[in-house]
Amino acid sequence: MKTKSDYREDRITDATAGQNVAYDKLKHSYWHYEDILFSPDGTTLPAPDPVDAAKMAKIMIATLPAASGASDQLRSYDLAWLLHLVGDLHQPLHAIARYTAELPHGDRGGNAEMVVPATGETIALHAYWDRLFGGYSSVFAAIFDADDRGGLGSVAVDADAQKVLDPDRWAQESFEAAKSFAYAQPVGPGSAPVQLTRDYETNARNVARNRAALAAARLAKLLDMALR
Repeated sequence: MKTKSDYREDRITDATAGQNVAYDKLKHSYWHYEDILFSPDGTTLPAPDPVDAAKMAKIMIATLPAASGASDQLRSYDLAWLLHLVGDLHQPLHAIARYTAELPHGDRGGNAEMVVPATGETIALHAYWDRLFGGYSSVFAAIFDADDRGGLGSVAVDADAQKVLDPDRWAQESFEAAKSFAYAQPVGPGSAPVQLTRDYETNARNVARNRAALAAARLAKLLDMALR
């Protein structure tokens, strides 16, 4: 949708923002995250967003079963979105917005902070964490990364945790992971680029692998329940 010329940007304040309408030609960029608001220094927080990834995911989960009475067109639209949103809600920086004295208008989920990883480039903190979850240009590449030769298929997933199918719970888990790991030192409260340490990058990779594997297990359960 991001690259389709016939899809247009819409706003979270639009009357249609939370409507679940199949192939409405809107990009719904604000569906990709739930900004749970957070300030480590008492900076004033705004009102929370009226529409977010968790709210939309719950609507889509309810729509998927044939018994919902929804049209196949809407169910296919919601399936495509849900495949994406389950991953988004497990990425820590898709579930938080940090407000500080240096960033009083919020950091947009780590998009305002710049970091320098071991690869040497300067990128947004959010983009760094997105990349840990994989950025694929082909289905083959995604399958290769998920196989059992050190890929996500080899990451053990807690049996009880994978039974948690509530998007609000996923977002809260990601929020806590963001506070503990994404904003850990050396990431500071402002936008100045910081050099990431080996410890930070090791912890970030481990958290991302565990969250991605858990997302996959939960998605499998959701699809099995909805489409059996």
